Amino acid sequence: MDGTSSSSVAMDAPKPCIGILSIGDMGLGISKLLRAHDYPVSAKITLLENDSELVSQADIILSIVPPRDAIATARRIANACHSSAGITARNARRGTTSAPLNLTFVDLNAISLNSVTLISNLLSSKPAEERRPEPPRRQASLLSVFSSSPPKDPPPEPIPITFIDGAIIGPPPRQKPEHNKEWTLPSLSSSPSLSPDLPQILHVTHVSPQLGGASTLKSCFASLTKGLTALSLLSFTTAQSASLLPHLTAHLEKYSPGTLSLVKNALPAVPAKAHRWVDEMRQVGENFAEVGGLQEGKEVFDGFAGLYALVAEETEVGREAKRGKTVEDALATVEAGVKRRRRKQGGVGEEGEEDLSLTWRGSWT
Repeated sequence: MDGTSSSSVAMDAPKPCIGILSIGDMGLGISKLLRAHDYPVSAKITLLENDSELVSQADIILSIVPPRDAIATARRIANACHSSAGITARNARRGTTSAPLNLTFVDLNAISLNSVTLISNLLSSKPAEERRPEPPRRQASLLSVFSSSPPKDPPPEPIPITFIDGAIIGPPPRQKPEHNKEWTLPSLSSSPSLSPDLPQILHVTHVSPQLGGASTLKSCFASLTKGLTALSLLSFTTAQSASLLPHLTAHLEKYSPGTLSLVKNALPAVPAKAHRWVDEMRQVGENFAEVGGLQEGKEVFDGFAGLYALVAEETEVGREAKRGKTVEDALATVEAGVKRRRRKQGGVGEEGEEDLSLTWRGSWT
């Protein structure tokens, strides 16, 4: 949020080591912010070889990945916390062989309550390979009774994991050029709460004691930003296809100038970001259906996911994100995608008379 700043916080106690998966713009910004506050960060800045090394060194892991990768990322960490290499290295780091201190895993991805529940179950259970049914007991024989083979040692206790559901709203952290100790921060939400010192540094708000609260808040927010952008893309592309776009913008300027301003600011970013929004829209729809009891919301946002997939996957501008810089670029992206889809589906029509409804219907097939 633009008006929020963070200044240095003096901490006498040793700071926990923060692991970040994986480094994009948001992860890199958070990593720089934490290092500016003297936190050891295991991320791109301190590159680790594997997941076992990560869980042995990190006290807190922040997962900041595309929504489609959130569950797979949590599964990787769960498996590493059950690995002998990870457990041994973590115990050695703590200087003890007793039960290891909990690892805190914070999911900061745009996911649904259902995905949050799946991740929670993953992090609190044994990996799949350890849940195989036991073979039937064999009857003891004299050979086994008098065998001198020593009993096998029990497997080491896995690294226990504390799971926090989180969400990020706003652009990545950035340092203010005029104040080298102040930062402009996004808003981070958590449910339940994080450790005491991190909320102040990362601008974290505790929104609910229940898992899933932060992700639900993110879904509701994204539905009014990226969802509105998708609706604007449908409206403007249809108006342009009918040679009515100047009339639409003129009416918006007169009767709803705020809407026109939002649309003009939002649409140029679509070609570069659409690939990140496809799964997020599906997760938003799942939340509307599961939390709000609104199956209609799932159908609408599955359609928005299909629209963003059209931009991201089926057009040249969607694949070459740098070319999308204006409203016209975004509209051309959808028009090109519609034409390509009609050709694939055997649609018939004159050049420039493509049916945008195929974009909507095709996303549900």
